[in-house]
Amino acid sequence: MLKRQSKHLALLIVLTLVASLFVGVGTASAKSINSVNKVVSVADDYIGWPGTVLTVKEDEDFVDHFYPGDTFEISIPSGVKWWNYDGTDDTDIDGIEEGASSNVTLEKVSNTVIEVTIDTAPSTGDPDVITIPLEFELDGATGDIAVTVDPLDSAVTGGDYTFARVADGDMTATVDKVRKISRNSSNQAGTIQLREASIGALAGDVYVTVKLPSNFDWVDSDPDFDVTFSGGFSGVTDDGWEVNGRDLTIWFTVDPSATQRGTIYIQNYINPQRDAAKGEVEVGITVDDEDGEAFDSDLVVAEYVDWGVSAKVDEVKDLVAGKFQQKTGKITVEENVAGTLLENRDLTVELPEWVKITDFDLVTETGVNVDAPDLGDYDQDYVDIPVVNGTETSTGKVAFKLELSMEGNKSGDITAKISGAGVEEQTLVIAKAIAPATATIDKVNEVKIGVQSQPIGEITIVEGKKGSISNPYKKNYTGTEVDGTTDRVLLTVTEGATFSATPTVTVSDGNVELSSANIKRSDDYTQVYIPIKSESTKISTIKVSNIKLTLNRAIPEGDLKIKVGGYAIVENSAKVNGDDSVDEGEFSTSNVVEIVAAKVITPADANAHAVAAFVIGNAVYKINGVDQAAMDQAPYIKGDRTYLPLRYVAYALGISDNNILWDGVNQTVTLIKNDKVVQVKIGSTQMLVNGAPVTMDAAPEVTAAGRTCLPIFFVAQAFGANVAWDAATSTVTITL
Repeated sequence: MLKRQSKHLALLIVLTLVASLFVGVGTASAKSINSVNKVVSVADDYIGWPGTVLTVKEDEDFVDHFYPGDTFEISIPSGVKWWNYDGTDDTDIDGIEEGASSNVTLEKVSNTVIEVTIDTAPSTGDPDVITIPLEFELDGATGDIAVTVDPLDSAVTGGDYTFARVADGDMTATVDKVRKISRNSSNQAGTIQLREASIGALAGDVYVTVKLPSNFDWVDSDPDFDVTFSGGFSGVTDDGWEVNGRDLTIWFTVDPSATQRGTIYIQNYINPQRDAAKGEVEVGITVDDEDGEAFDSDLVVAEYVDWGVSAKVDEVKDLVAGKFQQKTGKITVEENVAGTLLENRDLTVELPEWVKITDFDLVTETGVNVDAPDLGDYDQDYVDIPVVNGTETSTGKVAFKLELSMEGNKSGDITAKISGAGVEEQTLVIAKAIAPATATIDKVNEVKIGVQSQPIGEITIVEGKKGSISNPYKKNYTGTEVDGTTDRVLLTVTEGATFSATPTVTVSDGNVELSSANIKRSDDYTQVYIPIKSESTKISTIKVSNIKLTLNRAIPEGDLKIKVGGYAIVENSAKVNGDDSVDEGEFSTSNVVEIVAAKVITPADANAHAVAAFVIGNAVYKINGVDQAAMDQAPYIKGDRTYLPLRYVAYALGISDNNILWDGVNQTVTLIKNDKVVQVKIGSTQMLVNGAPVTMDAAPEVTAAGRTCLPIFFVAQAFGANVAWDAATSTVTITL
């Protein structure tokens, strides 16, 4: 316990000793606010006082802390000398009685250091203020020049304060704006500003010449053409200016007592002659004073352009074809020269014929007033924007956005033609149309005329943009939902072919949701319906596989195509309403792409070699080794005889549906191929071949399924085919 108390006592003694070291230091803490009144630009050989003053003011929280006898120093960097201080000078502290003796002494210790001593300090209750003129001479310094305040042991705050900078050259020339000018217009160019780079850069009599390029003239007859003097040139004398063709001459005499840089402002107007060169208008500027040439430079003050407009779009957006409410970025049309757009005329924006404008959104109009255009029945590929009035003093500008509907099978740049209202036509790409979906097939199989259930490749459908294969409703140009069977992607096969069965449809990428249970074929088997349950939030891919096609004998050789469309993809199709009438913003197109799905080859030759195989009890038969569509009646055995469905045997013999004739009244079936006509009668063993009777060993019969079946040997033989029986496999083979 005693040791712990001893440690505490020792620590207390140490802290007490440390604290005692800081007694009295508070008198040297920062108690003033220091500043300079301005920062001047001076030439590298400057000597004098440009009106700069260092102010040292007591902080309001530390009034009466400037004590008699306190001393501090002000210094400047090497390359600068104090000027006009002859050893000791005096200055005052604000607040002493007028006429009282000085109470601050300034003593130049060296060329760069002045010691400031407070002799007496008034106790007025207000902050004391010391003001020190900063008179200096440059001797090699460059850049910024700062005065350093060293408080020593006074209550003055220390710090560095920039009060001057060494300027390069004698003058600078700038223009407030490079304005566009043209012939026969107001042609105000940018206001020219000529400014001394440093105080006193120019001396004595000054002559300024501003010269235009060839084939340009100053328009000094304009009442607003003027030359004015400012800053250090406010007190110039013997000043004036005149214009002589391309030359503008200004003269004046500098006020040597100026403590600011001088500035000349030239508000000017320019007239291009017929042969003037288009483009930048650059003037040559020369300045001479009593010491000779002080400045020589060039300056672009205007741009000479033709009458007309410039057009731009802030963003070339990707817009989805086949969809409503596709909005462009902001399109801006701006006059090159004020007054270009003629009043009471229409500014026309024309788009490709596969684009319709469904809305116009005026964003801004500046210097020109326009009325809302008439969009008619929202089926126009153009918009006429009425120009109400404009201005001759500033260029007019109108900015707008367009809402578009694009034909579903189109893509690429949407190029606008802009014309009318007195301007020449120009073009601008305002957006890019992208397909709502693309479709490809992994392979193009050969398929044969007159053959059923032939497999083709796998079709891949990829969205052009997320959500472009849309949900169960179609929205028209007004955004109103239109109910109906519009939630489907449709696959449509070439005329002369049908889908033999419903293919397999899956989503392989993305999150579009299908109504899988409702995927089906149309009643005539020429289409496959793929209902969309929910649209995607990321680009999705749909795969269609296990596609089999049946070709009739009327289909031509060549490309067999499948169209990909439907209102889930092409929502602006006129057919969404169940008719072909084209309403607002709609097109007749309902498909987005047509792909070559197969090559149709080898028409079914009546005399061609073919082998057909029928298996007892199996509804699937083969022709030349290829499975055919399932029969609605499987072969069977009755009384040691094999019975086959007559229609499918006819197919195997190369006989089309059109040449299979059923007479329900007489219960006869007639088969026709080339010059051969064969007829059989239900329940009769007599067959007629071109009218001649042939006796069969069994009669045709009608099964419970309503199909005509019979032992096929005699019918096949009548058409020149051979029939074989394989008991081991229960297979009947017909060779033609």
